[in-house]
Amino acid sequence: MSKFNKVLDKVKAVEFTPQNLAVVACCAVVAPPLYQGLKQTVVFFASLTGRQQARIEKYNDMHSDETTGVKGREKDYATLVDSYYDLATDFYEWGWGSSFHFATRQAHESFRESILRHEHYLAGKLGVKPGEHILDCGCGIGGPARNIHRFSGAKITAVTLNQSQVNRGNVLCRKEGAYR
Repeated sequence: MSKFNKVLDKVKAVEFTPQNLAVVACCAVVAPPLYQGLKQTVVFFASLTGRQQARIEKYNDMHSDETTGVKGREKDYATLVDSYYDLATDFYEWGWGSSFHFATRQAHESFRESILRHEHYLAGKLGVKPGEHILDCGCGIGGPARNIHRFSGAKITAVTLNQSQVNRGNVLCRKEGAYR
């Protein structure tokens, strides 16, 4: 008897009651987002080792009055700000996706849907039209810029002060086909 037939015999032996079908349906609905969330969490925690750990230590040292002090932070504020965004960006993307903002969430929508609705609302309020050129200052990794570009057809120039965010945003633009 083949492995397939053995598995098929076991499946035939399962009693398909309404409760069993409800469990199967629930698993089919819950499993994909649960898997995605788990995958994102593993990637996030994996990023906290090696290179990221060195960044965390540098950031902590810069905030220490014993090692850096206020004058040291003032002198090297650009490095302080850059190290903050290097660390925070991974956390923001893990928690919020590529759009680092909040939106009111309606009962019928997912978190992602609420973010997209809000971005579409803002583009509509601004009267953004296809072909117009929009500037997004402080774009993070460019989630709203990409979404508004897709929604409106506008050309978006997105700027941020952190090179890691620029690099990540460019990767996502290429991946999503929004790169010029």
